[in-house]
Amino acid sequence: MPVPYARRLSASTAKKKKEANSAVMRKKVMDAVVHGKGKGGRTIQSHLEATRTQAYPTHMLGNKSKVPRESYQGWGHIPTVRKAIGNPHIPGRVIKEALYERSAKAYEAEWNAAARKGKLKASAKAGTKQKMDQWAKDITRNITNANARNGQFVANEVKRRIGANDKAGRLTTLVDLGSGAGKTIFPTVEKLSPSQRKKVRVTCVDVSSKDFPTIKKGLLALGVPKENILLIKASFGSLLKNPKLRSLAGEADVVTSGAALHHMSRSETVFSEVQKLLKKGGSFKFWDWSHPTWRAPNLVIAPKGAEVSINGRAYKHNGKIVRGKSGMAFISQRPGKRRNLRSELAQTREMLSTWVSLLNFSAKEKQAFRQWFDRRVESGKPINFESYLKRLQGKRPSKKAEIEVMEAHKTWQNYSRALKGSGMNFGRPVFSPDSGLLVHYSAKK
Repeated sequence: MPVPYARRLSASTAKKKKEANSAVMRKKVMDAVVHGKGKGGRTIQSHLEATRTQAYPTHMLGNKSKVPRESYQGWGHIPTVRKAIGNPHIPGRVIKEALYERSAKAYEAEWNAAARKGKLKASAKAGTKQKMDQWAKDITRNITNANARNGQFVANEVKRRIGANDKAGRLTTLVDLGSGAGKTIFPTVEKLSPSQRKKVRVTCVDVSSKDFPTIKKGLLALGVPKENILLIKASFGSLLKNPKLRSLAGEADVVTSGAALHHMSRSETVFSEVQKLLKKGGSFKFWDWSHPTWRAPNLVIAPKGAEVSINGRAYKHNGKIVRGKSGMAFISQRPGKRRNLRSELAQTREMLSTWVSLLNFSAKEKQAFRQWFDRRVESGKPINFESYLKRLQGKRPSKKAEIEVMEAHKTWQNYSRALKGSGMNFGRPVFSPDSGLLVHYSAKK
């Protein structure tokens, strides 16, 4: 007797669900998302690298696996992967794990490429100071101020820890994540006294080692003993897989970072590893960019007074909940309740117009973008930055940007939620008086 169609369909669905949770399916997803191999691999790569073959400046949008994990649905990553591989039951957590792995590899590849380009520039233009034309003064001033403010926060904590460790005859361990050329660690060490600098063990971690000689030279000049300087090449995606960092687990008095932690799409992973690095009572102090611009390709302004969800997928207004369509997210117009906190709308306007400058277009083009942005807001039309970059194709910037690609950022609420998930205690974020995009965080184990 033939099996009824409904039962055959049910058995097929059960089989697909079982397959979706298997190790075999996990490998298929990893191969397709991370390496572009196997069934669906090519489709997924074209989705994640949609702008790669487009002209400057649109291709600067880069790899879309690097958008915050909270925004994966807004960009259509999860349904795209399921459809490309041909199984609608693949768990979202499996796809998110693969996207996280891809984003970590993408950042590492970009920084290594930047290191190689840096060496070529240095040999071709020895002794010249490389800087960007339009944005250098404003952006570097804000970053310098943010690092100085963070340095003061960190130095105060380091001094307190030195006082406690001195009695036990121990060095105070300070770890800087994403050390770059030392712009976060130097302002911290400079605020210590000469005698205090000799009592600190400084560990700098970065995915690229190209600036390690600069950091070492600078720390030595500040009076940090050579034997107290540790430079580690490691990715944020897997800090404690590095044996040198693993040996520091439970040893760090203070961990800091400046404008680097947004490089990982999943903050919880980094924060949980920071928590493991810290001693009981140890401090974690960092600053980063904060804005909602990467929630989705199309940003829609929510009504005045509406309360927008953390991921922007819905808003609540006059007792009703409105959910966004695929490929869109909402932006709040509500002014910030805390000092120096601007509305999400103001943050989005500032960040996107800053990108026009970062891409080395003129101040006139930056103003033209703001006017376009304001007209879209007034008419209730979505903000799609990719469409605006296409308008700039063919227009000449003062020179091509020295940045590799645009970097995705998170909101301060995303970081607060991730800190809470890590088990650390944290205070209210401190917003910069210089820019609505800069925010400082402080947590303790």
